[in-house]
Amino acid sequence: MSRFAPDLDLQQRLVKRSMIMLTVIFVISLLSFAGWMFSVEWLKHPISGLVAMNPLTSLCFIALVTALRFKLKHKDQKHKLQLADAVTVFVFLITFSKLVAIFAGWDYSLDQLLFVNETSNDTVDGFVNTMAPNTALGFSLLAAGILLVNKPGHVFQVAAQAATVLTLMVALFSILGYIFGAKEFYEVQNFIPMALNSGICFFLLSIATLFAYPGTGIMQQLTSKYSGSYIAWKLFVPAIILPVMIGLFRLWGQRSGLYNLEFGSALFVTSMILFFLSLIWVNTLLLNRREQSQEEIIAEKNYLAALVEQTSDAILSTDSYLNIMSWNKGAEEIYGYKKEEVMGKPLGSFLKSTFDPETSEKLLADLNTRGYYNAEYVFFNKQQQPISVQASVTVLKNQQQEITGYVAVHRDISERKQLEKQLKEFNSQLEIQVKEKTAELRDVFERISDAFIGIDNYYNVVYVNKRAELLFNISSAKLTNTSVYNLFSTSEGEVERAIKETFISREYVYLETWLAQFQKWFELNIYPSNSGLSIYIRDITIRKKALLELNASEEKYRLFFENSMDGILLTDGKGQIFSANKAATEIFGMTEEEICSGGRTAILDETDPNWPRFFDARNRYGKAQGELRHFRKDGSTFLAEITSVKFKNASGEEQTNTIIRDITERKRAEEDLNESYQQIRRLTAYLQKVREDERAHIAREIHDELGQQLTVMKMDISWMKKKIKNGDIDAVPTKMDELQEILDGTVSSVRRIATDLRPSLLDDIGLIAAIEWEVDMFTKRTGIKVNLSKPDSPIVLPNEYVTGLFRILQESLTNIIRHASATQVDIHLKNQNNEFILYIEDNGNGFDMKTVTGKKTLGLLGMKERSAMMQGVFTINSQPLKGTKLEVRVPLS
Repeated sequence: MSRFAPDLDLQQRLVKRSMIMLTVIFVISLLSFAGWMFSVEWLKHPISGLVAMNPLTSLCFIALVTALRFKLKHKDQKHKLQLADAVTVFVFLITFSKLVAIFAGWDYSLDQLLFVNETSNDTVDGFVNTMAPNTALGFSLLAAGILLVNKPGHVFQVAAQAATVLTLMVALFSILGYIFGAKEFYEVQNFIPMALNSGICFFLLSIATLFAYPGTGIMQQLTSKYSGSYIAWKLFVPAIILPVMIGLFRLWGQRSGLYNLEFGSALFVTSMILFFLSLIWVNTLLLNRREQSQEEIIAEKNYLAALVEQTSDAILSTDSYLNIMSWNKGAEEIYGYKKEEVMGKPLGSFLKSTFDPETSEKLLADLNTRGYYNAEYVFFNKQQQPISVQASVTVLKNQQQEITGYVAVHRDISERKQLEKQLKEFNSQLEIQVKEKTAELRDVFERISDAFIGIDNYYNVVYVNKRAELLFNISSAKLTNTSVYNLFSTSEGEVERAIKETFISREYVYLETWLAQFQKWFELNIYPSNSGLSIYIRDITIRKKALLELNASEEKYRLFFENSMDGILLTDGKGQIFSANKAATEIFGMTEEEICSGGRTAILDETDPNWPRFFDARNRYGKAQGELRHFRKDGSTFLAEITSVKFKNASGEEQTNTIIRDITERKRAEEDLNESYQQIRRLTAYLQKVREDERAHIAREIHDELGQQLTVMKMDISWMKKKIKNGDIDAVPTKMDELQEILDGTVSSVRRIATDLRPSLLDDIGLIAAIEWEVDMFTKRTGIKVNLSKPDSPIVLPNEYVTGLFRILQESLTNIIRHASATQVDIHLKNQNNEFILYIEDNGNGFDMKTVTGKKTLGLLGMKERSAMMQGVFTINSQPLKGTKLEVRVPLS
């Protein structure tokens, strides 16, 4: 498991809260025991009618609390820790033996040795007060966890926290069972249930045990300085409290009659959706901020790389075995070796020094102890020429303080060494040739690239070259004959101590220091002489910032890798996996070690036809993006969107960075959406066909009935016209009577056709009357008995609701005629909870719901869509040979 930088302040607060929780548990258990001892009923039964905490249970809680407090307060006292472990083992043996007795069917009386009469007379639902099986299980697990929690070794820590978390789950189930009235959550079959105060004590003691050791196991991930730990603590309490509150509110509203089961379920689901959407939003905000800073990180890395390459100093780094990991252009120019010649090779195999192996080993040991080293060395370049260098070496360590490598900055001081040699010669001859050599020395110091200051034995500046004047922006006239401390004054007194040390030891001193008055980092090389000190100064601000920013950028990249919500894999082109972040382990259900050992074939389905194209595109263009099929540890497959980019690491090896995102849910949503579109298309076609069939039916009615009747009327009128014209008036009245009968029939036909299209009763006297008429017509046509139940009070519905409900009734009765072969139909019309309910049930053949759902029956789909247009709920239930039940609920307002 990866180690995370701990939030020490948070860990200390958790330990303090752990002690508070232990005190609360101790008080609860002690009060319960006092209730048994002094026969105080309200202490035994804080809530009347519920199970009381068994006396042995109270003593076990007191024992475990005492043992854990001993372990926390006396971590370094072995005999007290042994005493705490002995108490814990005693509790484990008592409770584990209770579990064995329960499952083996043995008689167990330890939990009734205390207060025998009181426990025997204290019964709830026929159970005598004994230790419940889930209580004994909780004690066994928790005692094992406390016993192992401070044992060295990762296996013990994992086992201890696993046992503690299991106890936490048992307690949480028990508490939720009492809250929601779910007896199965706190009662094991035909045994006495766990007491409520026992469940609360188990819950608090489990959390206190985890809080007591916040730097181990899963707790170290929850107590780090990173955003993941912060989010976990912010969401931990809401994740428990809010679902419970939402569930209680749903039950209270349903039991109070504020809404029905369907509304309560919808309210619960909606509330949970909003809760999880809020959780997703918080995580999304954090991820977006992290991605927003990624471009800045890349720009910083490029800037730092440019600084390292542009400096004239040799900057190189090695691993812990002194193999070259980086080699800049300055190193190429100083030593003559190209980067390609030295990468991955041991430093000593090509860069020789004047030290013997024994001295080199001592210097390395001193470097590892101190963490840094500054000294002058002589190395031989590629042409075996000696090069004098000023070397600054820093040890790199990880969070576990293990050495991971070294960073060295070498400066070629051959010219300066030559000048120093000349300076010594000048000093030896100073008394004789002072006037001659002073001019030469001045000329030399003015030509060197470093700033130079000469100091006499009284700490006064006697010489300043032009480079120093430009570096400090102070004229030599102002500096000469003044104390050197006026220039090098620091709050820490580093320069003052270095100058005094040089005067005392008469040995060379090297120093890197920050001068606040100039806002710069300086490198000081201080050399002693008989007449004073020589100080060579160089501005190293750029180099210092480069090193600091390089370390910061590497830390930012590591944080992004560890906390990304997408899976990230670091691989090579051959399928070997070097690293996987936490999100990747969650996606594949594997540990990082399993992913790395299994390689690409363990997680990627290479038979996916998209894989060859993806692999070819990445090799050709250096990057690729697509959707590929992957494996989880349990063997299941899933579709993931992946983005893979090739790059070269510091060693020049080609690797790939692959980002993986599980898109299973997104694909399922797309399929559901497409299926919805197909249903809409089929429904539209069905409605169009129904409309055309209705038009054809009306056309046949008009042609077959109205057409014939109108033709007869036309013929009769023509006949009467001829009779009147010929003067035969006597036959006309009889024919007119016949014409009147035909006309009455025509009017009846028109009314019948209009009624079939839309019963006028819907508009005249409303839905109930129209349904009564339709039911009467249905009975006359089919002979099927219909029981119609109507509401007592009148209803008021919008016209579109009236039409929709009537059409659903017609469609249902039509389906009964076509498919049901029923002999009886029950229809109920009800006003209930501000809803109008249409309920239709027949005793016909019924059908298989799965078969019909798979066929997407358009008639049922049409009724469902009509209900949805009325903001209603459509449900249908049927079984073969058991009839069909249909219900439509629409709001009355």
